[in-house]
Amino acid sequence: MYLGEVDYPKFKALADAFANNSVSIALEGGAGLGKTSMIEAYARERGLPCITVAVGVWSDPASIVEFGFGVSTDEGGRVKGIVSEDKIPAWAPCYRIDAKTGAKVKTDKNTMGYKVWTDAYGSPEFHPAIVFFDEFSAPRAELQNAILTLALTKKLKNWTLDKGTRFFVAYNSAKRIEFAPFVHKISPALVGNNGRFVELKVKYNPETIIEYVLKDAGITDFWKGFTEKNLRVLDIYNEEKGRKVSPRSYCEMLKALSTGKYDNVNFNAVAETICFALTGEQNSQVLDAFIERVKTYTTFNGEDILSGKVMPDTQIDANCAVKELCNVFMNRIAKKVTLMSAKERKCFETFVKKTYVTGTKDADGADIVSSKKEFLEVIKANLIESDIMHRTEFAFIAGLKDESERKNNEESFEF
Repeated sequence: MYLGEVDYPKFKALADAFANNSVSIALEGGAGLGKTSMIEAYARERGLPCITVAVGVWSDPASIVEFGFGVSTDEGGRVKGIVSEDKIPAWAPCYRIDAKTGAKVKTDKNTMGYKVWTDAYGSPEFHPAIVFFDEFSAPRAELQNAILTLALTKKLKNWTLDKGTRFFVAYNSAKRIEFAPFVHKISPALVGNNGRFVELKVKYNPETIIEYVLKDAGITDFWKGFTEKNLRVLDIYNEEKGRKVSPRSYCEMLKALSTGKYDNVNFNAVAETICFALTGEQNSQVLDAFIERVKTYTTFNGEDILSGKVMPDTQIDANCAVKELCNVFMNRIAKKVTLMSAKERKCFETFVKKTYVTGTKDADGADIVSSKKEFLEVIKANLIESDIMHRTEFAFIAGLKDESERKNNEESFEF
């Protein structure tokens, strides 16, 4: 049954609604739209291990349950014949034995395939989990139907899975031209009008990407600020217009540009090649718009901050402004002019002492305040890099840093 397009908040709400229902969820969408990350994020938030299985490598239904054969021998070790073996699949959500510590652990992406823990009677113990079958349209119909039976009955050979086990699948539809040669149609018994899987189509949501970019330590403040201000209008993914720069490709592009220390000032032919390589020739229209916005994008001007004309509001803009201010200071030192007038010093201290917001909101919709200690570390690092931290004009920053650390220690103390 098709229930329309979803972003992560809507997906999460529907997943919760069907939590105690026999209906499972199937996510369809283009490559790189975040199907896998949505399911993994949902599992984390619900405190469940997520066991991801790429079913595209399975060739027949027997692969699901890992039906196998072994060799029987007599007392002398001579082979008597071939016998079937009742194995527990590597993906099965049961307790296992940690290979290093010997501890009893749950099955997750790190422990899949570990030796199964058994009780005194030799029986495994199953636990609640999210089992995620990825690449679901890759195998043939008979294998898809076998997975359907597993999801409906929660029966694995002679064992019954924990009642808290939930099944999710993700796939690329055969209706998508780029995937048609490599995938199979999904059985109507799974996602038809009376199917046992609720079909949801993952839609592009720039807000989700912005939130991810702002949290990614591998992306520089410049690209975080650029994304926050430009992504909504760039329209990087629009299937109707043939624009298909996926969120995954966009984020990988920003990481590569960050590694190369590229920004609006330093954006050369190599940077353009990086963008082209990660977005593809078919998305040249998106790439042209992106490059144009990069080259015309401006951060807060250091001179304007010192004069009091402007003052950043978000931490990302403030971090970028620190670099602009250092450029102003270094330029003035080179010209052997006064570093800051009394008025400018007051504006600079206001900039340093101001409390900034992260640009994201909490569950109640309130702005999240950034860490003052981390901002002072950014200022200190830039002043040291510019070789001007030793100047008396910046001596007050050390005192602020000590005060910030003292407050953090007081706040973290627990009785």
